[in-house]
Amino acid sequence: MLKDTDSDILQKAETTIRHEYRRAAMFDQTYLNVNLNTILDRITVQCTYDNMKKANIIIENITESIESKINEYERLGKISHPDMIFALNTSCISITKLAHYLPDPGKVIGRHFMNPVPMKKMVEVIKGYHTTQETESEMISLDLFPIGFHIS
Repeated sequence: MLKDTDSDILQKAETTIRHEYRRAAMFDQTYLNVNLNTILDRITVQCTYDNMKKANIIIENITESIESKINEYERLGKISHPDMIFALNTSCISITKLAHYLPDPGKVIGRHFMNPVPMKKMVEVIKGYHTTQETESEMISLDLFPIGFHIS
């Protein structure tokens, strides 16, 4: 599920995904092992929180503003379930501080993709003070993150 508050951005998302897929496939032929339409068929775009309760992992990527992040986390906290992991994207705001605004700080972890994302086989994983080992292990074990770089 891809959620944004701006429907225009969501409309542009498919075009961006198509462009990035083709560009990545030029450099790494393994991208062609999965058909682009298969990928796109698995993505639901929405401006609401409908169906997000089904998610096991929320990967947040909103503007680097603590007020915006807190507002979003308070909304996400209302639809969360005990197994939901929150992977936060921030470069300068404490994961521990942000985890305070989510239901279970042990299920909160930072993650930062390296650019260009399709070309990098690594993601930075940042534990907060309360992040559990289970949350860290689960985040690193995802196929989405073949190599983990840890900052404790």
